[in-house]
Amino acid sequence: MSTTPLLLLDGATGTEFDRRGVDIGMPLWSAQAIFNAPDVLKEVHASYFEAGADAIITNTFRTHQRSLAKVGMGDHAEELTHQAVSIACDARDAVKPEAMVLGSKWVPILDTHQLPFRNAIRSSPQQLVGVQNWKRWCQTAAAVPQ
Repeated sequence: MSTTPLLLLDGATGTEFDRRGVDIGMPLWSAQAIFNAPDVLKEVHASYFEAGADAIITNTFRTHQRSLAKVGMGDHAEELTHQAVSIACDARDAVKPEAMVLGSKWVPILDTHQLPFRNAIRSSPQQLVGVQNWKRWCQTAAAVPQ
């Protein structure tokens, strides 16, 4: 049995936005909250710390140029990323200063709703081999610094 201490992370930020009435439609998904509902974003982060999280993940999954360009905001990627990190740090500092703020990075391949394993449950065994290889490639790509 491991004696390594556990790290409790936050939960689904997008789900919390939806529950609280924040628009999370595509193509920006949860990134819209950074400029449309920054107070709600801070509340969501704070609520996870209040619930016992040791770390939260920044709301930066869609603050990259590719997604932002779809709505004419591609040149605001760095600014929105910094703002999202600042909001997360503000929530941490207000509730649990000793906690961690972790970054979130999108794999610039395809939007998640287009990935081939979405319908894997209906796939043949031969197709699933390809899906497993695709998933491994995505996981590898996500680990490579960009």
